[in-house]
Amino acid sequence: TTTAFSSVAHICRDVNYGWIIRYLHANGASM
Repeated sequence: TTTAFSSVAHICRDVNYGWIIRYLHANGASM
């Protein structure tokens, strides 16, 4: 269960990081 939780947390972190990159790219394009 520890490994499963670790992988889930890692996926969530990667998804959040991806959204931050998209958000910055969107703001950069509008500017």
